[in-house]
Amino acid sequence: MQKKEKNNNFYMAFCDDRFKINRIAVTFIDRLEREKNTLNALFPMVLIRGNNKYKDMKEINRFLDNMYGASLSIDVDKKGDLQAISFAISFLNDRFAGENLYTKALQFLYDIIYGPIKYGGGFEEEAILQEKNNLKQEIEGRINDKVQYAIDRCIEIMFEGQNYALYEKGNVDDLQTITKTSSFHNTKRLLPKSLCTCLSMVTMMKNGQLQKH
Repeated sequence: MQKKEKNNNFYMAFCDDRFKINRIAVTFIDRLEREKNTLNALFPMVLIRGNNKYKDMKEINRFLDNMYGASLSIDVDKKGDLQAISFAISFLNDRFAGENLYTKALQFLYDIIYGPIKYGGGFEEEAILQEKNNLKQEIEGRINDKVQYAIDRCIEIMFEGQNYALYEKGNVDDLQTITKTSSFHNTKRLLPKSLCTCLSMVTMMKNGQLQKH
């Protein structure tokens, strides 16, 4: 395992030559607070809708297809009083692709996460409305998983009044007040100020070190 730390960012690489698929995950850690947990939950859903470099999900999917069927995923979870927002890409190892997919995958994740700020344009109103509706359905659909919902309700009751009681995906009432402006401002706040970890699961190079990209 290789580790690096710089400017509140942590980079970890696990190298193993047994697998054909590489994975890079970027996770942002923020305090789990009522004022921002819903905004944070919406944050990755809107980012993967595209930006001024990748105009829409069609262009994003075209890029992933050209990466030999790579896959992009997002996740929002909580660890104690912290909220973790993750972006991950899984892709074919360079040895089997015959080209440098690792660098392309890193650049792609960067463009997805920082695109609205780097390339301008902010967020589209349509994307915000659609993803707010998707998140609302997910929050309201919690009750369909009886076991997990019972666990969540126990936590909410036991830790009432504490941040740990909050649902990591937010709540419907706060969701209704979110606009494209407030969402974009939260993105600009979250990216430079939150703790960021980048975890790579990659095949080991000949000398046991990762190539410099």
